[in-house]
Amino acid sequence: MSDELLRPFGTSVPAPTPSPASARFWEGCAEGVLRHLVCDGCDEILMPPNTHICWRCLSRKLSWKTSSGRGSIVSWTVVWRAPSSGFHVPYAPAVVEFEEGWRHMTAVIGCVPADLVVGLEVTVEFHPIADGASLPYVRPIGAEPGDTMMLE
Repeated sequence: MSDELLRPFGTSVPAPTPSPASARFWEGCAEGVLRHLVCDGCDEILMPPNTHICWRCLSRKLSWKTSSGRGSIVSWTVVWRAPSSGFHVPYAPAVVEFEEGWRHMTAVIGCVPADLVVGLEVTVEFHPIADGASLPYVRPIGAEPGDTMMLE
């Protein structure tokens, strides 16, 4: 297992191509705000944001809410072979469940791979990539930028 700190990718990774349904999510990321889509009729959280209609009650009244950005890791893996030259290894894609009850796949930064465990509490932070976009990453709560945070 590597003791190399997990870190953001930098500006060489490809920028997302927002759909009409996901554009507000990506705009929020560029502004440093994590948003999630909610049905005004039944309060269902509609993530990922790939719809204009609630899949639970079929309402078309949907609103974007600001997330606390705090959550915990549900699942993760560590990637040791980069898919292209824009990525560095290791990196750790993870499924995070946020306090509001929705899940999102992102990458963990600010710790070493050995620190990753189910239930690790994390908070979101944003880092710029190509074309003025930003990606949401999560960092363990209590780990400051530059910390290796060796958990026990």
